[in-house]
Amino acid sequence: MSKKIKQSEYPIVRVEWLDACSWNQEYSIKECTFLLTKCITVGFLIKNDKEKMVIAREIFPDAGTARGSISIAKKDISKINYLK
Repeated sequence: MSKKIKQSEYPIVRVEWLDACSWNQEYSIKECTFLLTKCITVGFLIKNDKEKMVIAREIFPDAGTARGSISIAKKDISKINYLK
């Protein structure tokens, strides 16, 4: 069992970032128009280091756990807002 956490340890953030694009279907190489897509993610900031931010959709303070997480490379982030 994980240790209990305080919700205040994990601020709620709104992050704007560019997501990569990929295709699993056959396509024309010459007509390929892969574009980066602007994304906005809102959630609990559970990790913030030199390379990445990890944002969780849900945290469970009594269990010290989270779920619905995404790891976003810092180089892809264009804007971060800390929400109250």
